[in-house]
Amino acid sequence: MKRNNLSNYVLLTVLVLGLLLTGCRNARSEPNAQATIDAAVAATANAQQSVEATIAAAVAATATAQATPPVPTAVPTPVVINQTINLTQTTTVNPTPAAAQDYTTLSEEELVALIEQSVAQAAAATNQYSTETANATADDTVTAEEVQTVEVYVQGAEEAINTAEEAMAAYYELYYDLAVETQAELAELNQTLEELSGSVDEMNETLVEINETLNEGVALAEETIAALEATAQAASTQVAELQQQTQTWQADYQAQVEARVTNALNIQPTQRADNPQAALQDTFAFLQSGQQALADQRLTPDELTTIAQLGANAKAGLAAQNQPQLQQLSGTISTITEQLARGNLSQARGSLDQFNNSLGGIAQLDLGSGPADGPLANPPERPNLQPDLPDRSADGPLANPPSRPTR
Repeated sequence: MKRNNLSNYVLLTVLVLGLLLTGCRNARSEPNAQATIDAAVAATANAQQSVEATIAAAVAATATAQATPPVPTAVPTPVVINQTINLTQTTTVNPTPAAAQDYTTLSEEELVALIEQSVAQAAAATNQYSTETANATADDTVTAEEVQTVEVYVQGAEEAINTAEEAMAAYYELYYDLAVETQAELAELNQTLEELSGSVDEMNETLVEINETLNEGVALAEETIAALEATAQAASTQVAELQQQTQTWQADYQAQVEARVTNALNIQPTQRADNPQAALQDTFAFLQSGQQALADQRLTPDELTTIAQLGANAKAGLAAQNQPQLQQLSGTISTITEQLARGNLSQARGSLDQFNNSLGGIAQLDLGSGPADGPLANPPERPNLQPDLPDRSADGPLANPPSRPTR
């Protein structure tokens, strides 16, 4: 298109020159026409060549631009990560079996609270499965889904009863002798707990029978449904009785403990040391008596009375001395005595160990005159504290606390 425009321009130029020459010839003498034409033709030819050269150069440049591929823009080299990350990876952890409860670390109060809590949980689960049983049998039929619902609550009651029985057995072992005033109540509570455990066993057996019948596609007999209802109702009655017995026992236990503490801390001294060394000997007698009494993880009423008496004697002797290092020991003796009276045996054991360490330092002080062979060279032996108590291992009501039947 550009080349055609240039050609037309050249032709137009030639025509205009021709007209101008014609006009000039008419106005003056005739010039050399041939020379003028030749010059015009030559100029046109030169112009044509110039245009063609320009066009050719442009075409060549275009062709060169088309022939030369564009330089590509640099593209970053992709980074390859030679590692696979599994986002859905899961770790299987083998559960560690729960460690058995060490009841010896629990105080009497903590063990009583555990029994009360377990009984409450057993009562709640039993009432729930009794309610679900009543709902399931209301239309005189029982479905597999209803059986499964009842089984869940029965299992909860079973576990709670098991915990209560274990805690009760530990209480018999650790605090039965000390709980003199509530031993009869403990026996009744244990008996009801055993009866409730039997009802849960019976309920489990009935549910197994119902499941087998339903799986066979056979309709349940009226006797089976009636047995299910009766077992649930019996369990509800036992639970109500168990809760009442637990509340009574817990209240009496609190009163018993407070009386026990009051008596232990208010025992009057039967003797008083007249010198610092004798006062320390009485203090060591209290310490050794407590340590030996707790060696079997138990404490009897007679042992508590003896320890409290030795403590009262030691405090009286310490208070009579004009020695601040000795007088401050009285508070520790009272603290240990109260811990023992409250059934905080584990805590009392730790306190006795600390007391022993502190007494070792005080015994090295120069506290004045004493026996020739040293104030603590021969600390008094623990007196014989074998109480005249009935043998529980033979026929006592709680000698062998009932174990839960194996299912």
